[in-house]
Amino acid sequence: MSRDFARLKPAIKRWLETTLLVSNPIESIEISIPTSAGVANETWIVLARSQQGDETRFVFRLQGDEHLYPNPDISLQARVTREVVQSSQVPVPHILAFEQDTTILGMSFLVMEWIAGQVPPDIPNLHQSGWMTELPASSCERIWRDCVERMAQLHAMDASNFRFLLNGEASEEARPESTSSGLRSALRYWDNYSAWSAARQLAIFAQASEWLSSNLPGNCPNAFSWGDARLANVIIRDDRCAALLDWDLASLAGPEADLAWWALADNKRTVAQGVSRLTGIGSPAQTISLWESLSGRRAHNMEWYLVFAAYRQALISFRLFDLAGSASASPSEFLNSPGIGVQWLASLLNLELPVPLTMPFVGLET
Repeated sequence: MSRDFARLKPAIKRWLETTLLVSNPIESIEISIPTSAGVANETWIVLARSQQGDETRFVFRLQGDEHLYPNPDISLQARVTREVVQSSQVPVPHILAFEQDTTILGMSFLVMEWIAGQVPPDIPNLHQSGWMTELPASSCERIWRDCVERMAQLHAMDASNFRFLLNGEASEEARPESTSSGLRSALRYWDNYSAWSAARQLAIFAQASEWLSSNLPGNCPNAFSWGDARLANVIIRDDRCAALLDWDLASLAGPEADLAWWALADNKRTVAQGVSRLTGIGSPAQTISLWESLSGRRAHNMEWYLVFAAYRQALISFRLFDLAGSASASPSEFLNSPGIGVQWLASLLNLELPVPLTMPFVGLET
């Protein structure tokens, strides 16, 4: 979306001086958009330069429209971030303010501290080009190990502090009954997402939903799930995790949901593209093994969670297909060039697609 930053700068300057009470009068404002920003919420880096020449950076994250996810609520992201800060030692950007007054920028927004470091890119593929390819294997291994350790710390948080995540739904029209099961609540969210995006009219989504519901693991205690666990959501500094980012999809689905999502995200950039993983970064199986050693427990029901990860990825891909201007195309055309989520569903559940599989699930060891 194109923004008139020249018009917005005076409003941001006034807000910073009156709400955040910056110590010195602001001389100028510069606004940039990070190259690693996702599509769910618009993100700005705001550089405030004082009359004395001091520079302070802030991260502005704006309330999004009903775009990639239904009923987006940036206040929920702020609440999750603050609770992570209170409940763990996991590094995350601190929330400096949450502004509900929509007259300032045209929508509500939250402001976070800016954290120095680099974010592994999604595009270009971090395993093929970019700053991580210039690192020695020992640095890549330290980064990988530290990220997995931070995930384990997230998963060890007291889930009762995040009970507010049980009430997340994907549509006002199809609000499910309240449930105390974090895993069931997460599945209901994505089933409602399937209905909201109209993906469910395709048989593969209905079949996947039915399998997930019929095979839902029992006796799974609620535990925090990051929701978008992957290297591209981590700020790296000095071969360590300086901050974890992006809480749009946080839930109480449990750590296995993150391990499966990490596996899919890893395979999407390596095995599925015929690209060798950077030396030092463990395979999905090695990631799970490391997590188990750090957590002191085994990962359970991984087959179910892998199908769940594929279901989520396939639904997001369907929504992106629709947003890409494919309104004139029939939904079935989505299956003519299926992404990794759909192909994993087909191979894991032995479902048929109209085209040959090019990115099937090949296990976690590769």
